Amino acid sequence: MTDASEATWRRRIGAIERYPTWKYVRFNWGVTASKSAAERQAIEKAVEIVRAEHPYINDPFPTDVDWLRR
Repeated sequence: MTDASEATWRRRIGAIERYPTWKYVRFNWGVTASKSAAERQAIEKAVEIVRAEHPYINDPFPTDVDWLRR
């Protein structure tokens, strides 16, 4: 367990990004973890565990697809 607040974890994890399935076949989401190397490594391990059980998210793509050009 941790004493960190939910807001602290949201800052550490960053935004959840949805990827197109034609580009990432095994999963369609990821996060941008914090810049601290130790925190980033722990968050990446946690993402892999969660992604193993929930590889796809179902929220609709935005109508503006310019973000695909990034």
